[in-house]
Amino acid sequence: MAEKSGQVTSRTLVVLDFDQTVLRTGHEEDGSAVLLKLKGMGVELCIASRNDRYSLHRKLESLFIDRAFRYVMSDFRPKFYQMRHILWLYSGSGIVFSRVIFVDDDLQNIEQMKANVPNIDCYQMGVDLQGIQDLPRVVVSDGSD
Repeated sequence: MAEKSGQVTSRTLVVLDFDQTVLRTGHEEDGSAVLLKLKGMGVELCIASRNDRYSLHRKLESLFIDRAFRYVMSDFRPKFYQMRHILWLYSGSGIVFSRVIFVDDDLQNIEQMKANVPNIDCYQMGVDLQGIQDLPRVVVSDGSD
């Protein structure tokens, strides 16, 4: 992260759905390796989910990836509200992202995100991405793919 006039600028924030996105791969350990690779690239990772908070945290812990995510939003609000909350939390810390990526398997969540949160690159899991292993390619692209 680079500092810019009192704010810290990080290259990329990736916000992921949980159940059919983080867990999409049949080989969860491969997904864990991808997430750790992204963290090593300086990518900030968060989760926006409507799954039960307790079950979600237990699953993250069982995969040893609970510490990969800075913020985990797990409630029944629409995903775009969760995204706004995540961005608000980072802005309170003076962190601004040059690129924000949202990944979800549900087209309705993607459409709501595009309609309600500006300047977000949205990808549909299973359509734009075949699995979490495709995330590093998306992160290094310029968002025009």
